[in-house]
Amino acid sequence: MSIRKTLNERLRIYGTNHRLLFSLAFLFFFFSIYEGISSYVTPLIMSQSGLNYTITGLIIGSLSVFGAVFDLVLIKFVTDTTFRRLYLLLFAVALAFPLVLWQSKHIWMFVLAMVLWGLYYDLRNFGAMDVVGRCTPEKEHASSFGVISIFKAAGSMLAPLLIGGLVAEGVTKTSLYAPYLALFAAMAMFIVVNVLVRQKKVCRQYMPSPKITKGSKCISWLNLSKILYPGLIASLLIALLDGSLWSLGSVVSESLESLGVYRGLFLTVNYLPGLFMGWFVGSLTLHYGKLNVAVYSLLVSFGFLATIYLLQSENVLLLIMMFISGCAQALVYPSVDGWFADAISQNGKMEKDTQALSDFISNLGYIIAPIFVGLLIDFFGPVQSFSIVGIVGVVLVGIYLLFIPARVRRNSPNFSATFK
Repeated sequence: MSIRKTLNERLRIYGTNHRLLFSLAFLFFFFSIYEGISSYVTPLIMSQSGLNYTITGLIIGSLSVFGAVFDLVLIKFVTDTTFRRLYLLLFAVALAFPLVLWQSKHIWMFVLAMVLWGLYYDLRNFGAMDVVGRCTPEKEHASSFGVISIFKAAGSMLAPLLIGGLVAEGVTKTSLYAPYLALFAAMAMFIVVNVLVRQKKVCRQYMPSPKITKGSKCISWLNLSKILYPGLIASLLIALLDGSLWSLGSVVSESLESLGVYRGLFLTVNYLPGLFMGWFVGSLTLHYGKLNVAVYSLLVSFGFLATIYLLQSENVLLLIMMFISGCAQALVYPSVDGWFADAISQNGKMEKDTQALSDFISNLGYIIAPIFVGLLIDFFGPVQSFSIVGIVGVVLVGIYLLFIPARVRRNSPNFSATFK
């Protein structure tokens, strides 16, 4: 058999055995288009309403405050709930968000929109971790999130291109129809995923978290954090990077006058590597360890982000640097998500606690990032601010590498010895 036929056969077999994974990935593709469009127009709508960037950063940061609160609430009320009910609630929240955002004329209405946005992200993350953690082998956790990240990157890359032309003269009500088209497509894919989960016999039986008191819950989270701390700190650093790009990246993009009508490329080239880098996550993490791949990729991404100020008038070099930064960034989330999925597969009873704690710490980063960047933009300007974020990120990652031993970063944590 020729090499080409052998490769085609292996791809066919892989696709057949991973229908659920690819269906989930397509679901996240449409989620990412919805999220990308929504996150692109959010700061622009706030700016049109007369808010400065500091206030905008504070409001956007509040979404993660509410996300952190929802982590505590969800762990209490969804201990016996799988992804199906979570995503049904997600779709209800996602339908309401654009309408509330467009009708917002006062700060408190924008805050209400952020409440919905924070709940949306928590529900999305809980559901994905549930499916991957229960329905894929442990050795495929990182590669599974790698595949999902490819489809997410495709959606994130398309979103600014789809919405950029519609908001060239400002955000109008017509431009808010775009996220609904992506959301309806996501609903269709959710039905497919739901059917495949019911058919997939290898899914581990869901194990509800034990009913415990608030005091015991705090002790449980404290014990979990003692083991999960390397991944939790990495999640915080990732959120600082992604939160900066996600929350006010469109402001920086629109300020790059040298790019002219191609300003949207600033974010697009950053998302582009996600289309192919996810395929390499599994092999890299097997050789070097999930956290090692994540943290060194963060170091590269923050490092190139620090060069934006020096390259703002060099269009080609600027886009190349953002592309390389995106290559490193595309490896980060699948590696850390795979690390936490390892924990879930080893300790079914602590599934929701692991999800909630990791999401809670990540939300802290998403609280800090937009507020920090918003303040910097008001004082230094958009481009200079992102270079400062890059420098601060390099220092923080350096401290992480200094204090977290290499053997800890290479290995997945052993939870079974602590939680039985």
